[in-house]
Amino acid sequence: MLRFIKKLFNRAEDLSDPRNPKYDGEVLEIITNGFFRVRLDNMDHTEVISKVNGPIRRKQITILPGDTVKVELNPYDSEYGMITKLIKKGGN
Repeated sequence: MLRFIKKLFNRAEDLSDPRNPKYDGEVLEIITNGFFRVRLDNMDHTEVISKVNGPIRRKQITILPGDTVKVELNPYDSEYGMITKLIKKGGN
């Protein structure tokens, strides 16, 4: 039974919502109250304001300027997004 439940959760994570596009991006600066300015690696190199999603905030993962992150954009307003994953630490 436990294996079946784990398979359901893994399958649910794989089925992402097509309305929320996900992009890789680079953190440019830290804004107050846990917001970040991120430059996306799409065709336009769009800059968006992003906040940190729950699991990253709960695990207290530090995000610094220069880090590469995965951002999920808001389907209603493409200027705002949510950082869902820290891909690679940048370096200063």
